[in-house]
Formats: sequence, C-alpha cells, structure tokens
Amino acid sequence: MMVGMYQPRRNSRSEFVPIRNLSYHVRLWGKPVPGRAPLVMVHGWMDVGASWQFVVDALADDHFIVAPDWRGFGLTEVPGADNYWFPDYLADLDFLLDHYAPGQAIDLVGHRMTFLLLGCSAAIGIALMLLRPIRMPPHPASTAGHDHKRVGDLFRIRSLRRAFVASAVLSMAWDLFTFVTPIHGTRLGLSASMIGLILGCFGAAIFLAYSTSLPAQTAFIVPFFKQVAYPLGAIGFVVMTYCVIVGTSNAVNLTDGLDGLAIMPTVMIGSALGVFAYVAGNAVFAKYLVFPYIPGAGELTVICGALAGAGLAFLWFNAYPAEVFMGDVGALALGAALGTIAVIVRQEIVLFIMGGVFVVETLSVMLQVASYKLTGKRIFRMAPLHHHYELKGWKENQVVVRFWIITMMLVLVGLSTLKLR
Repeated sequence: MMVGMYQPRRNSRSEFVPIRNLSYHVRLWGKPVPGRAPLVMVHGWMDVGASWQFVVDALADDHFIVAPDWRGFGLTEVPGADNYWFPDYLADLDFLLDHYAPGQAIDLVGHRMTFLLLGCSAAIGIALMLLRPIRMPPHPASTAGHDHKRVGDLFRIRSLRRAFVASAVLSMAWDLFTFVTPIHGTRLGLSASMIGLILGCFGAAIFLAYSTSLPAQTAFIVPFFKQVAYPLGAIGFVVMTYCVIVGTSNAVNLTDGLDGLAIMPTVMIGSALGVFAYVAGNAVFAKYLVFPYIPGAGELTVICGALAGAGLAFLWFNAYPAEVFMGDVGALALGAALGTIAVIVRQEIVLFIMGGVFVVETLSVMLQVASYKLTGKRIFRMAPLHHHYELKGWKENQVVVRFWIITMMLVLVGLSTLKLR
C-alpha cells in the first residue's frame, strides 16, 4: 500500500530578509492583521521553519505566522564562522522582529533550543522571589536526653521553600551555561565555561545565603551509618550541590535514548525520594530512624507523587513503539528535579545509589570519549551504554526492561538505608 506525502492545508510563502550581513530565509503563513499580534514560531536545534507546517494546519484560526530558519539551518545563508553563539541568535531574532513587527507585541513559540529564552526570564523571576523572606515553623522539641536530638538539630533546614527555589536557580544555571555555549563545533569557549561556572556558583551561593546559619547544615550525610557526617563548609557545599544537580540533570538526559528507558527509572527514584522527604519532614519518624529533621520537607512528597504520576502517564505513550518523546528539555528538567530534592532531604549518596543506571550511562560516555582521545580506541561499541548492548544483539525492549529491573533493585537498596543506619 502506497502512502502519499503529507499535503499542507495552509500554503506558505518564502522570503529572504537581509539580517546582519546574512540572507535569512523566512517562511510565512497568512497576512498581517491590524491590531492582532503576529505569531512567531522559532524552530529548535537541527530543524527548519517549515517543520511548523503541522502545527499551523492544526490551528483553529488564521494567523500571520513568521517562521525563520536559524543561521546555519535550512535555506538561510551559512556564515563563515564554524560556531554560533546564542547572542547571535538573539540579535538575529531582534532584527527579524523589527522587520516584521516593529513596535508590536508578538506571540512567540519556541521549541527546544529557543525554549532557553524563556529559561532566562524564569531565572530572573525566581531570583526576585528569593528577595522575599519566607519563614518556616520552628523545629519541635525532641525528647530530653535523647541522642537523636542533636543529630536532628544538626541538619535542620528552616527555609525549605527558599532552599528549593534556590536549588532551582542552580539547575537553571546549567541551562544558562548552554545558553552562552557555541552551538556549532565540538569545543566550548573558555569564556562560556567561566560564565557557566560563575552562574552555577551564584545559584549555590543563594542557596547558602537563604539557609540557616549553622555550619553543620552543610554537612555530608553517609548512609548506613548513624552518626557519620562530614562538614563540607560553604565552598564544599557549593561545589557538591552544583555537581549533584547538574550531574543528575545531564545523566537523565544521556539515558533518554530508547523508548521508556529514562522515564521509568525517574518514576521509581522520584517515588523513593518522596518516601525520604516524608520521613525527613516528620519529626516522629525522623527521630525514630535517626534522620535529619527538615521542617516542611513532607511537602516535597506531593511533588514526588506528581512527578511519578505524570511519568507513568507519559510512559503510557512513550512505551515502545513511542508515540511521544521527552526531548532534552524534559530530561534535563526531570534530572534537575531529582537532584534538587535529594539535596534538600540530604540524601545525595542515596540518589547516587538509586540512580545507578544514570551513573553508569554517564560514565560510559566519559570513558568512551577519554579513551578515544587518549588512545584512539573505543571501550564500548557505542556510547551511551544502552547503544552498546543494542549493537551486541539485544533488542530495544530487552535493554529497556533489564535496565528497569536493575533500577528497581537499586531503589530497594536505597530504601533500605531508611532502617539500616
């Protein structure tokens, strides 16, 4: 049976606009309507403006739609440079809007790469939220003479909401790091690396500034041991928090390569972290299990439950063969959420254990790149690791389900730290 090509319902036209010494290709639908904001649709990485045709055809009303091809993509002229920076894209968009909608409000739709533009606005909004003081209820008195009282007070975080929001700023710092990174090419510029590091440390500094003043609250908890905790200090805690959130975010993104592979481990780990959050936020359970009591941490159980429920609903359509896909934005956000919750409930090592699949996937990429650059040889047939097993003859479903089983076992090991302390 022959299947014909997709037939557009609404015809488009092409224009070439001179923008910053480049001939920019722009695809247009409809005609400008006085008093009505034009709809500007900007494609993502490795895409073209024409890909919005399906969305345009699905719109109920007619709009004047502007969809450019970014520099280096589609029919837009390719600059002489071999890498482009996000400020270049921003400047191109600014000139484009001045050409088609001078002095007008617009409706802007962005996909993937362009979504980071909205991330900058969100980061600024979060930073402004942090300027408002937020009070948390005091720590309830523990039983007099009980050894757990000192442990609970040691790790108490009063401003949980501020800590959570500040951690979100920290994860946003990684997005901003990619925001100033060259888009084409294989090498990051030094200035981009420095800016990303400064922004990450700035987010961590906000976390510290809006936490309680006790130095012990930056201690590093070791699971399976009741009284072992290492004080990291301000600088150590900044580095650790940055690595946990950024590392988890990118680890989930690297794992998201097969249908359902990343989302189910995320659901299981998020559900387990919900248990830890509930225990940490309950004074009775925290004292009984020798956990640091964190007022308000139980509220994170709602977030973990929502994450798990939404993840299962997503898996219904993402299971092989997938009908919908997560993409970089979803994977990075889910990873950052897991890392942030783990930092708040002081269970970074437990996250490392439960997310063993994410860790191994990331290590496989690091080892593969390092080995190839140093020796010219590859350790794995392909990285990340799930592609290695595919090339060894495993079917996609086998890889996914076996990685789920491994994650399930690791989550049970992580949950065992609740009692085995």
